[in-house]
Amino acid sequence: MLCNFRARALTLVVAVLLAGCAGSTQPQRVGSNQERAAKSIGNESKAEIEFVNKSGQVVKIYWLDFDGHRNLYKTLKVGESYNQQTYLMHPWLVTDANDKAWDIFFADAQPRTVNIVVPASKQS
Repeated sequence: MLCNFRARALTLVVAVLLAGCAGSTQPQRVGSNQERAAKSIGNESKAEIEFVNKSGQVVKIYWLDFDGHRNLYKTLKVGESYNQQTYLMHPWLVTDANDKAWDIFFADAQPRTVNIVVPASKQS
């Protein structure tokens, strides 16, 4: 079980590093099913990420700390946006108003914008 957790954590780290090298226009997105493996690592490289709520409903923005625990930073109403100073290797979780995980995002080396929409898997 520990090896499986380490493998998932390593996968997240590699995905973030590749996203930074590729110069993507969107922050690195990781499926919400990876929340158990996601946690913040390091404080060396500053980054900026903007969240824009285009979902049509209230959403919450959580920072996943060094132990992987949720820390609520912002609740966004429909149409609101929020700029967050952060670090590379720090995951940000977007949930609905009932705390059901939607997506996890990592900032990269350039300031990026996350346009929050309801994930296809959560649409009725």
